[in-house]
Amino acid sequence: TLWTHIRENPEILILLVRGASVKCYDSGEIFRACLTNSSAVHYLVLNSPLVWQYFKFVAQEDFELSSDAFKSFKTIVSRRKADKEKRGITKFLKDNFDKFFKNFCDLLMSDVFHVKLQALKLLSEILQKRENFSVMVKFISYPSHLHLMIDNLCADDSREKGMKFQAFHVFKFFVANPKKGKTILNVLRARRTEILKTLIEMKRTEEQSEIEYGRELPLLIDRIRELE
Repeated sequence: TLWTHIRENPEILILLVRGASVKCYDSGEIFRACLTNSSAVHYLVLNSPLVWQYFKFVAQEDFELSSDAFKSFKTIVSRRKADKEKRGITKFLKDNFDKFFKNFCDLLMSDVFHVKLQALKLLSEILQKRENFSVMVKFISYPSHLHLMIDNLCADDSREKGMKFQAFHVFKFFVANPKKGKTILNVLRARRTEILKTLIEMKRTEEQSEIEYGRELPLLIDRIRELE
């Protein structure tokens, strides 16, 4: 079987992972196929030092290398179908919360546009999963995480439409949380004017805002206005 072969030849995984740092896209495809077709391989990678190397691989300035690495990273930490695998990811995120999200926040502060955008997409994907609810609640309790989301939401760069969209879908968790801590409320109040200006502008300029955001955008505007 695939698992038996890899267990007996672990250097195969190491070589496939190293392929993410060079333009060897076949290695990425093979690596993702191994992850998809074997829960045991996924478990092994998720609980080994290999997973942490991907924070370096996805941060590469080369768009193609970064994009391929993100595909593999998503396959490791998010895109799993079996309940056992989903529980394994949630346990990994809980057990390694500080280290994982410290590294993740570094990606969200990257000066490389495609790195930051892909990281925001993956973060939103991780936090919206039902099995990661407790991880999401912990993530939105950090004022530094909120500041980071507001920075991305309110960025002025003309390329930032996609960035705002992704940041919005993480920012909304902070605002919608009925048990916001005092430090989170303080940040929202301190940056209330800036946030409102951005959200109102998004609503006014986006012809597709109702399709993209549904009722969430006007609801968030109302919630922020209510802050004293």
